[in-house]
Amino acid sequence: MESERPGQQVTRPTGGDRAAKKPFRVVRVVVAIGVIALGMAVIFGLYYRPHTEPQLLPPAGRGYLASLPLQTVGGKVDFGDVKPCGSDFKRTAKIRNQSAEPVEILAYSPNCACLTAKLIGDRTLAPGAERDVELTIHPSGHGSRSTSVEFASQAGFAGSLRVDFALTRGVIAAPDVADVHEGDRDFAIDVEVFSGDRSAVTVTSVDPPIGSFEVMPAAIGKVALSSYEALEFANSPSGRVHPGVKIGADGKPEQLVVTITTTQPDCPLARFTFNFLK
Repeated sequence: MESERPGQQVTRPTGGDRAAKKPFRVVRVVVAIGVIALGMAVIFGLYYRPHTEPQLLPPAGRGYLASLPLQTVGGKVDFGDVKPCGSDFKRTAKIRNQSAEPVEILAYSPNCACLTAKLIGDRTLAPGAERDVELTIHPSGHGSRSTSVEFASQAGFAGSLRVDFALTRGVIAAPDVADVHEGDRDFAIDVEVFSGDRSAVTVTSVDPPIGSFEVMPAAIGKVALSSYEALEFANSPSGRVHPGVKIGADGKPEQLVVTITTTQPDCPLARFTFNFLK
């Protein structure tokens, strides 16, 4: 340790060695911040870097369907607006083998019970060959339908023939069914009757007469049906012979179908069903 001599002035730095150590502390802080920043950059690069989706097979869309060997000549078959209460509708369409190889149709089937199909002629189609397909629509219900006949070959799905039609020329009851359990309290149910083409509806009668209805034309007809009157009628002598009543094996009524008649010109009848459950 250096001692002071008499008469000698010694100058010491203020704060001891702190001023000398401060630059080194700044350097360490800067290095630490740099290391942290580098680590965060690496983590971001590992977990948040843009990634490429794996290559998937092409979806079974229009391009896929257009690539199949069997195609409909002239595109889809549109029956238009048909009567839901009318007879079956028939039409003939054509399919063509657009591939460069012969195609043998091993099986074909519509995907809806509302449609049947019959292939006319030999089931093996040479390249460019055409075959007739007889289509039959069995109208029932309401609303638009888009269905198809699907064909299968040795290679699998070979193509389809699309069929569209609409069932709007009639009236609809909503709701159209109610369950009546044994021991239930009597209830009235409000039924709305409207036309599929949105024209005005006038209710003219309810068979059997187990409720009430509005007789004025309106966008939606109103009918009120009584569960008590429905069961009473089904158990009556008149109900036992009514075409809308179904009698079970135990001799008790199981069902009553109520027919609502309107002035709709094409298909004027709407039906509501009571199910009598034990």
